[in-house]
Amino acid sequence: MALALALLPTRSDVPLALWPCAQPDQPDAKATTAPGAPRALVPAQLARRLVTEYTRPGALLVVPACPALLCEAARLGRRAVALTDPEATADLTGQAHALVTVNLDGRGHPAATVDAGSLAACVALLRPGGLLVTITRSQQHGGQLVDLAALTVRAAEQAGLAYLQHVVALLAPVRAGQLRPSVTAWRRRTLRARLARGERAQLPVHADVLVFSTPEAADA
Repeated sequence: MALALALLPTRSDVPLALWPCAQPDQPDAKATTAPGAPRALVPAQLARRLVTEYTRPGALLVVPACPALLCEAARLGRRAVALTDPEATADLTGQAHALVTVNLDGRGHPAATVDAGSLAACVALLRPGGLLVTITRSQQHGGQLVDLAALTVRAAEQAGLAYLQHVVALLAPVRAGQLRPSVTAWRRRTLRARLARGERAQLPVHADVLVFSTPEAADA
């Protein structure tokens, strides 16, 4: 069983960055979610970095119903709206400075962007010059590895968006220069079951953060 840290093919026109987002020495490293609260889709350290890097104070940020993203946006002075129902965001058309989507667990998310229809719905909420930030990672289906990052890049570029940046967000802590992921009992059982079936088994330790801009921003 190997750690999974597969990167998209290098492109000289797209900057590549590496963000440690699970360091235990950070103030929020041991933070817990309140009982009954929605599950956080991304770690607080990644949420904070996304908000600070891609928005300014006062900006309108549309995100999934993720406590970490909503909390960090509010704490840093952004106007955050949870994208839970596409119809409920109709009045935001063309207003968002940035929109974040998350698809890390392999289940379809309301803000998933791989298919053309969902991508168009997300882009419609962005103002000229707005940023679409997608968070995804390679996933296994039927024993095959599906590169959702590559699929997302292809779909976004076909929709006319400019591909600005690829960030590798480490979701496992780095200690003494090595990745030290924690493995839950459920994850261990899943990996063993895949190995028993003769399938490829891997332990994801990162997410791909892909940043796109509307055509207006690209041409500016």
